[in-house]
Amino acid sequence: MAMLMMLILQWVFPAPKKPVDAGDADAAVAQLADSADGGQSPDGASDDDSSDQAQDGDDGTDSESIVRERINESILYPSDQEILDVVKGEVAESAEINAWLRQRSLTSVRQMGNLTTIGSLYESGTDRYLITLNPLGGTVRRIELNVRDARTGHYKYRDLIWKGGYIGSIEAHDTLEGVRVGVVGPGTPADLATSADSDGGIKAGDILLSLNGESITNAEEFGRMMAVTHPEDDITVKVKRGETEIDFSTTLTHKPIELVRPEPGVLDPTFVYDESFQLTLRVPTDDPRKPWTEIDADIRESQWEITKSDDNNVEMRFEVAPAALKKHGLKGPVAVVKRFGVPVLDEADVDSVSTRTWHWDFDFEIENGADTAQDIGYELKGPTGTPSETWWYSQKTHGRASALFSVAGARDVLGSTEYRNYQFWGCPEIVSEALDDNGQTQFFADPYEAVENPGASKVNWLGVDTLYFNITMFPDNGETFDVFSAFAEINGGYRNGQTVAPKIPKNTREHKAVDCTFRVFKAETIAAGNSVSQPFDIFSAPKDPDILEQYGLEQTRAFGWFWWCSKPLLWLMHLLYWLTLGITYTIPIIIITVLVRCLMIPFSRRAALNAQMMQYLQPQMKAIKEKFPDDMQKQAVAQQELFKKHNYKPLGGCLMGFIQLPVFLGLYRGLSLDIALRDQPLIPGLSWCSNLSGPDQLMYWKHLMPSWLGEAGWFGPYLNILPLATMVLFLVQQKMFTPPAVDEQQKMMQKMMSFMMLFMAIMFFKVPAGLCVYFVTSSIWAILEKKLLPKPELDTAKLEAADDKGPSLAEKSMALLGRNKTSSDDAAREKIEMRRKRNRKFKK
Repeated sequence: MAMLMMLILQWVFPAPKKPVDAGDADAAVAQLADSADGGQSPDGASDDDSSDQAQDGDDGTDSESIVRERINESILYPSDQEILDVVKGEVAESAEINAWLRQRSLTSVRQMGNLTTIGSLYESGTDRYLITLNPLGGTVRRIELNVRDARTGHYKYRDLIWKGGYIGSIEAHDTLEGVRVGVVGPGTPADLATSADSDGGIKAGDILLSLNGESITNAEEFGRMMAVTHPEDDITVKVKRGETEIDFSTTLTHKPIELVRPEPGVLDPTFVYDESFQLTLRVPTDDPRKPWTEIDADIRESQWEITKSDDNNVEMRFEVAPAALKKHGLKGPVAVVKRFGVPVLDEADVDSVSTRTWHWDFDFEIENGADTAQDIGYELKGPTGTPSETWWYSQKTHGRASALFSVAGARDVLGSTEYRNYQFWGCPEIVSEALDDNGQTQFFADPYEAVENPGASKVNWLGVDTLYFNITMFPDNGETFDVFSAFAEINGGYRNGQTVAPKIPKNTREHKAVDCTFRVFKAETIAAGNSVSQPFDIFSAPKDPDILEQYGLEQTRAFGWFWWCSKPLLWLMHLLYWLTLGITYTIPIIIITVLVRCLMIPFSRRAALNAQMMQYLQPQMKAIKEKFPDDMQKQAVAQQELFKKHNYKPLGGCLMGFIQLPVFLGLYRGLSLDIALRDQPLIPGLSWCSNLSGPDQLMYWKHLMPSWLGEAGWFGPYLNILPLATMVLFLVQQKMFTPPAVDEQQKMMQKMMSFMMLFMAIMFFKVPAGLCVYFVTSSIWAILEKKLLPKPELDTAKLEAADDKGPSLAEKSMALLGRNKTSSDDAAREKIEMRRKRNRKFKK
């Protein structure tokens, strides 16, 4: 008991994290500032001298080691220009730190300014997306979905993991000046903040000073401060803009779901994953065995020039370095242009799920300014950092019918070609093949296969699929997209001019959460002075069946073998939800359970009579066992005749279970997959059990459980109370309905059933809360039915009259069996005797 109280206190009052040593941070700042002033250490020595002193000394406080240590600890991030200067070699004289900071520059710069946005999160606006674009590499950094609940005005699809308030994805990061705001999206609480001293809200480049009067010392501390806020909280934020300090007030909201986001490096926090829709140029080859050489690596790492920009459209341009072109036998100028656009919707289409408006625009163009035609290939990466919120409890059905023993993951990759209409690669099998030295590439468009089947290279669409959301790339012209190759892969990163893979968890259960995407290779022959372009529609939406139907993606909702039961149950549940004024989906689930139980009343009463009949026949069955203790065949025949005499069917009590099984499995698949139940509460206004499509998550206990048993194990990171309540009701129901045991065998069977209930509690520990509502309601109904409805009674007089009618059929059959056995024994003896006579005659 004492241990339990300690665990509860530890959960309620967690130990505070060790604060950052301000002195160390200041020292790191001073060291980098000195290096920026001319590469001098604090004592005036050069970088080389400082490095030598560090090697000779014990404390190792040279500029390089301190900066390396502080950046690794996320205390210090240099500003944009400082990082770029270091990368160009204009500041640091040390080649080692220059290369190392170039590697770190992706993390540093991407977390700071120079970002831009299209679309908005205005509640009454006509934008469905807020997209954050990263000119460093010309990629998509973040996609936030702006879909509102018609009654409350809140986000319909919220982040299930983040429980704090949302001020906006402002990309706060540490600089020498303080915690800087990297970007502010239109319509976010930061953008809508008000101040008497400023027009408009918080701006990119502002330095965050305090939140609700508490000083903000670093970006990590700001994140912790935001985590303890709540949606609808009114907060005050003090910022520094130039030399002026400004106080802002704003109201926090829930955090909208991010369909694409920067993937966090869990096993290696320093690892920087590639962002979405990254494009690089390569030298193509017709031989599939030869790799395509990258023309200019700076296209991934350098800032693209923003040539056009408005609220809903951005155009970026990158010109390939002449030296890089010359190295590969190409002429310049060659440039790449990317265009991103968020359509402005009509007011009638904002809430519509039956129109083809759930995509945004993306296209790129490769310009050949040379005086001759050139063959240029490109590599395009798909969406990365897609939602993985359900990975530890979801049981997603694999989308490939032939993959009987394969499992789906949190981020599966799928596609369609003219040769194969639908292809599905589960995240775990992608990881498994990648870890295998002899593993196979999961192709959608296979260059070898395309030799014999040209349709294999003609892609209809490619996408990344999660349990509730889908991001798919469609050619804008509605036709196929002819490629050299396209395949699924683990999303990697870029370090020191090479593409590298991230660390993969050793626990195979965690393979479901690995970030997977696709890559496309295509070669283009571009005429002199011309260009080629490829426009796409990027479908980014929840997996609502009506939305999926508009894009031909119905197959992405895989219900499995019990689809014929899941779909009607979901249709009925949505109808009942509408009839009950949309208060909560708990009510439709309860009504469905009551309807099923009402239809089951005749079967349940027959099961009760069956149990009574079994109890009535127990003495006669015991007598049969005593009469034939060593002959199981005679026991079986006698019992069958006894059951036939009294019209007793041993499996009649199991009929209810067989009938309910399709309902249970259909409801399980339906509740797990239906986007409508995601983020729907058990009881409106109650923070516990706020998602009927997942476990109820009463208490976070990840830090109390070993990893093999917690998040990466069977139980998950949360204690769920509804499955335990369900099993308690099952045990009560079992005790009430099971007749008393009359022999040791029955006692053993009843004990085994009790242990089976405990096993079921473990098996059902992570089932959707909505399914637990079904079980709880069904168990309570069964108990009330037993207590309130008249108990069905056997006609014992008729049974006793049947027992008094002379020899039973069992006895007759036993006598017949005995006679048949005697006759067969006599015949056997006669055959043996005849064989002996023949043998004697043969010897004579």
